[in-house]
Amino acid sequence: MKAKALVEMSGCSVQEACEVVGLLRSSYYYCSQRTEAEQLAVDLEQEAGRYPKYGSRRLTWQLRRAPYHYSVNRKRIQQPACFSTVSEPGDGFEGRSSRAALGL
Repeated sequence: MKAKALVEMSGCSVQEACEVVGLLRSSYYYCSQRTEAEQLAVDLEQEAGRYPKYGSRRLTWQLRRAPYHYSVNRKRIQQPACFSTVSEPGDGFEGRSSRAALGL
């Protein structure tokens, strides 16, 4: 923060400001990619409510699409804090058709 304020106030270069403050230039430009955990959980609950048969892979892709545009990994969605309240255990065959079910 100090380096950014120094650049804005005095108009010096980023390199000079970082040297004065003792900060690496890569740290000056760094933007965190972490999403808000609470907002992610809310959006995950919303999508899982809309599509109750979707698993973690499909929910991850739904959260990567518009309007969410999250940059999350499937493992993040599978974490117990997020996914345990969403998924309900089943036999895994819900929504699938088979020859036996069709009477063939």
